Amino acid sequence: MPWRPAVFLGVLALMLGAETAFPARPWAQPRLKRLGFHALVAAVNTLLYRLALAAPLMALAAAVHAQGLGLSARLGLTGPAEVGATVLFLDLLNYWWHRWNHRVGFLWRFHRAHHSDTHVDVSTSLRFHFGELALSGGLKALWILAWGPSPAAFLVFEAAITACAQFHHANIDFPDAVERLIRSVLMTPRLHAA
Repeated sequence: MPWRPAVFLGVLALMLGAETAFPARPWAQPRLKRLGFHALVAAVNTLLYRLALAAPLMALAAAVHAQGLGLSARLGLTGPAEVGATVLFLDLLNYWWHRWNHRVGFLWRFHRAHHSDTHVDVSTSLRFHFGELALSGGLKALWILAWGPSPAAFLVFEAAITACAQFHHANIDFPDAVERLIRSVLMTPRLHAA
């Protein structure tokens, strides 16, 4: 789908611009060097992910949804309600997946590639070990079987989680009142960096 890369690049450009205008912390390394390295990592991961995982996950979502399998179908969810519920449900599962990546030694071996960055900015959201992405893809297959999202809802979830990761890794900060408001709904860069 052409809109998903547009969302990815649009949010990335927005966060890069915000970091340029309102950085929360000074950069320890040249930004262009960081962005170039992380963009290369992301390009390789994206190519491998698309070849190995993206199509099978989308095919699985289409088949499961068409057969009316999963909790979503049992709840009778359709249209915008199904999309919204899918994003919330899969985000909850993704939250626990992220916690496991920090607490389970085997998973941490892959996830620490993300945490080995020397500075946190939006480019850090591009830095992941492919092993973590592959394991995540396998887990997402189980989520699809359990929930039964429409392919469109699954794509919205994937785009939203990527955009949120770009946002909360960004080297930006907000005034306290704005921070409290955003924090009530989303992980903020300040909360994530703490």
